[in-house]
Amino acid sequence: MRANEVVRERGCPWEAVRAAAVSGLRERFGVPVWWGEHTRMFWAMVTVQGRPRLVEAITPEELARAIMGARSWPWPPAEPVTPLCPDK
Repeated sequence: MRANEVVRERGCPWEAVRAAAVSGLRERFGVPVWWGEHTRMFWAMVTVQGRPRLVEAITPEELARAIMGARSWPWPPAEPVTPLCPDK
């Protein structure tokens, strides 16, 4: 059952659903996972080829896919982004 279905069916507050999703992902993958209050996104720190890699997603299901496919996950970029107008 997806998070929005749990809320609709059981009347759970979103905070409880997010906390349960974060806890479940931490347990399933054994990596740090959290909900970003300011970004309103789910985040995880994974290791790819021996280096830390930050991945984010809109839903817990999408974050699970991001964790499993972190090497090719598009956002945030694995390599630093060069600013369009670097400081001089």
